[in-house]
Amino acid sequence: KFKGNRVSYNLYLDAATTMVWGDGTDGGQLYRDPAPPPNVNVSISIFSRMPAGQRETVGLYDDMIAVRLNY
Repeated sequence: KFKGNRVSYNLYLDAATTMVWGDGTDGGQLYRDPAPPPNVNVSISIFSRMPAGQRETVGLYDDMIAVRLNY
């Protein structure tokens, strides 16, 4: 049940968390594979970082992330 508690986080394209995954605006980077292999599943690693100092209660939090695929 949603109680109003929220935590901030960001998603990144690299483990060093320097390339924000986004829609290409406001500094966010699109993921683009210019030549994906035909008929092969492609896996993409996405990394996350939560800034320290957030004062929310311990518990479970969930979110939904929408991904649009163009091919």
